[in-house]
Amino acid sequence: MRDRIEFPCGCVYSRFSGLPEVVCGEYHTCRCRGLRCRPRRLADAALRIREVLQAPPPEGYTAEGQAFKVISDFLDGFYAHPEVRAELLRDEPPAVGDARWDAYLAALAEHLVCGFRLPVPSWVHGPGRTLDRPWFPSGRAFYAVSLAESPAAFRRRGIFIDHTYFMRV
Repeated sequence: MRDRIEFPCGCVYSRFSGLPEVVCGEYHTCRCRGLRCRPRRLADAALRIREVLQAPPPEGYTAEGQAFKVISDFLDGFYAHPEVRAELLRDEPPAVGDARWDAYLAALAEHLVCGFRLPVPSWVHGPGRTLDRPWFPSGRAFYAVSLAESPAAFRRRGIFIDHTYFMRV
């Protein structure tokens, strides 16, 4: 098998990168292989979140909900490929234009590296990765649950979520 295969839709299968799935610069279902393309790294997910937050959301959806979908898809790839987990978190994600999401990405990376005993990337403690005011993505209805269940990496940054944010089916 070749190390790099390019498909007509722009997707690239790269065995050399250590990521055994189709990857590309866009978020879509690959027309050539029928596989859902996912952001390879957390840095790639940040770029997609930036796009999602700047564009009007599809009817019936919120930009925040779409951003959490990007996170869910990133987590699917992270959980599915233990051999490259550290690589997926190594590079610093670019700023997404919303301080909440910049802090969320750092909290997510720190939470994952602690849970899977991976090296902590230095960028997670950098400037702009902590909020001045608390953020409750689940809303006021889950305020008490989020205060009680939020992992330390999130709490430290002023983000309060419930345990279901990391559940994948």
